[in-house]
Amino acid sequence: MHGVAGGPRSAPCLCRKGVSVGVTAGYGYPEDFQNADFFVREESETLSLSLRKLIFGRTNVIVAEEIAARYAVAAEYPDAVDNLKYSEMALQENPMHVAFSRERPDHIEVRDRFNEALAEMRKDKTLKEILEFHVVSKLMQ
Repeated sequence: MHGVAGGPRSAPCLCRKGVSVGVTAGYGYPEDFQNADFFVREESETLSLSLRKLIFGRTNVIVAEEIAARYAVAAEYPDAVDNLKYSEMALQENPMHVAFSRERPDHIEVRDRFNEALAEMRKDKTLKEILEFHVVSKLMQ
């Protein structure tokens, strides 16, 4: 989960009193961040709305999962792709996993086929190409 700072302004520090920080309802922000009272939270119902507020200057920064933010910006606000800066330090790191329903009799086979295909995609660089196409390849370095 990274901070995303707007383009023309300098990126304000989250620790500076009065900074307007965009957050998205339902995200699992770190407890310390949720309990902090030295910045102003600007909550939105969706990541897209949080990004819109950032792009149009209603917030100084937003805190979002970087892959989701990069993808949403590229898909919904392509003119803003080069105007946003992402923090280099994450507030929190969350491993991502794919879940398979145990109600499927073949769930173990499906999981194993998925894992094999993902390993092959990493090996032959297909995964990298997909991530580059969706403007999130920087995250796989």
